[in-house]
Amino acid sequence: MIGVRVAASFTTILVLVGCHKGSGSDIGPMLQPLGNYDYRVLVRDDMNRPVTGAVFAVSGAVQQAVTGRTGRAYLREFLTGSRLVTIDGSNGASVDSSEFESLTVAATFPGGNELPYAVFLPDQSGSTGLTLPTGSQAGGSTLDDSASDSGAVLVVNAGEVVSHGVAASVSLRTGKLTAGHLPPTLSGLGAVTRLVSRGIYVQPSSVQFAVGASLSIPNDLALGVAQTATLYHLDPSIGEWVAVGTGTEAGGRIAAPFGSVQTGGLYAFGIPAVSTVVVSGRVIDSEGIPVGGVLVRGPETSSLTLFDGRFTLPPLARADGSGADRSVILEFAGGRDLLPTRVDLGVTLNAGSIDVGDVTLDTNRVTNVRVLMVRRGVRDRNRRFRISNTRVLTASSGNGGDDATAFFDDVPAEAFGFLSSIPRDQYIVHRNEGFLFLNQGTVDNPISSFSNEELWRLAQSSGTRLRAVDSFGSGPIEGVHAVVGDVPGVGYRGKTNFGGIIDVGIPLRGVGTVVLESSSDGRTVTSAFSMVGPDS
Repeated sequence: MIGVRVAASFTTILVLVGCHKGSGSDIGPMLQPLGNYDYRVLVRDDMNRPVTGAVFAVSGAVQQAVTGRTGRAYLREFLTGSRLVTIDGSNGASVDSSEFESLTVAATFPGGNELPYAVFLPDQSGSTGLTLPTGSQAGGSTLDDSASDSGAVLVVNAGEVVSHGVAASVSLRTGKLTAGHLPPTLSGLGAVTRLVSRGIYVQPSSVQFAVGASLSIPNDLALGVAQTATLYHLDPSIGEWVAVGTGTEAGGRIAAPFGSVQTGGLYAFGIPAVSTVVVSGRVIDSEGIPVGGVLVRGPETSSLTLFDGRFTLPPLARADGSGADRSVILEFAGGRDLLPTRVDLGVTLNAGSIDVGDVTLDTNRVTNVRVLMVRRGVRDRNRRFRISNTRVLTASSGNGGDDATAFFDDVPAEAFGFLSSIPRDQYIVHRNEGFLFLNQGTVDNPISSFSNEELWRLAQSSGTRLRAVDSFGSGPIEGVHAVVGDVPGVGYRGKTNFGGIIDVGIPLRGVGTVVLESSSDGRTVTSAFSMVGPDS
C-alpha cells in the first residue's frame, strides 16, 4: 500500500538550485551524452528479490556495470558475437544476510540489447558450512546441509587432495536455485528437452578436488528406485552446462558418487523428457493493453513476449520421473524497457499444448534519468536529489557524489517533477522547478535545471496559485481537491490539473486546504494539508 502525502507550493521543499549569478560560468556545466546503446541484465536471488551491488561483466568489454535498486544493470558498450556474461554477487545483497558468489553464462550479442532471462544467484548464507585444510585429507568430512534450504550433502573422502589457490584452508558452503531459476540452456542442451532438478552451488567456485567429492540432493525428479540421472556442471570457462557424472536414486535422494564434484560452482541433475508440452499465452497490463518485452520463465526454459504480448515457451518436460503430470510455476517479469515487477502463474502440464490465456502484469514503461545539480553556476557536489511521479506512485532519491550527477534507473516514462522555492525576501523568490515528460525506450534522459529570481506568482484572481506536490520527491499531483476557507461545505475550488496546479484565489490571510484520496490493494488513504495565512 502506498499513500501519497501532499504539500502546497507555499511550503518550502528544498531542492538543489542553480542560479544565473555566482563565481561559475553564466551557462554552467553540462551533462555529457552517454550514447544511444546499452545492454541490460536483471539479477535476482532464489526468492525473486532484486540483488543490488552485483557486478555485471562481459568478456571483451572494457566497462563493467553494477546492479541498482531494481536488480538491473546497464553496460554502455556495443558488443557483437558470442560472449561470456558474468554476474559477480560477492559484494551484492538482496537482504542483510545475503552471501552470493558468481555465475557465468554464454550469450550472443546484441540479442535485443538484453540478456533474455533474469539471472538468479544462489544464496549460501543458510549453509552449515565446513572448513577443511588444503592438501591431502587425513579423514573423510561431510558438509551436511540436508536440513537447510539447499538440502545438499557434500562428502569429501579421506585422501582427497583439496586446493584453493595458496590458502591453507577453505570454507565450503552450499546454496540452492530452484529448477525454474537455473540458467535455461540446460533443458535444451543438445536439442533434447530435459527434466531438471534444483541447482546446488558449491562455494567457493575456485575450490578444487583432485579426485572429486560426492553430492546428493532430495529426489526432485521423482525418480524410481535405483533410477539414474546425469549430473551437470555449469562450466564458467564456456558458460555452458557439461555432463560430469551420474546420480542414482537411493532412499529418497539422488546421489552422485565420489569423483563427481571436482570443483566448486553450480550443479544440477537432469533426465531426458519422456513427453513435452508447449505453453503459450499473452501478457497484458492493468488496463488490458498487450505488453511486449516481458521476460517469461518456465521451469527449464525462457522466452520474451512479442509486441502483441504473445509468448510461446520452448518445450517443457510434461511429466516427472514417475510419469505423473507436473504442476509448475510460470514467472513473468518486466524486461528491458519495463519496470521489473513480476507475477507468477501456476499451470498443470496435462496436455501437449496449453494456452494460459491473458496474464496481467502491473508494469509501466521506464527510462533512465540523470540530473546535474547546479548552484550559482557551478556543480553542487555530494548532494541528495529526489524526483517523483504520482500517476504511478513512484519516487526516487539519488546522491550526486563528486560529479554532482544523480542517476535514477527505471523511472516510469510519464511526467515527473521536482520543485524548490527559496524566498529571498517578501517580493522575490529563487524558484527551481521541473515538470518533464520522459521518453520511453531511450537510453538516457539528461537534465540540467537553473533557477530564476522572480516575483511571487499570483493568480489572475489576485489570489494564490496553489500547486500540490508529494512530500518526498516534489512531483506534481493531479486530482488534488482544493478548498478555500474553514466553513464546512463552502469554498470548494476544484481539482489540480496534470501539473498539480490550480488557481484558488486564497486571500492574503485566508486558509487553503488540499485533500487527496488514494487507493491500493483494497485500502484507501485520505491525505490532507492546510496552510493558514499563506501571505502570498
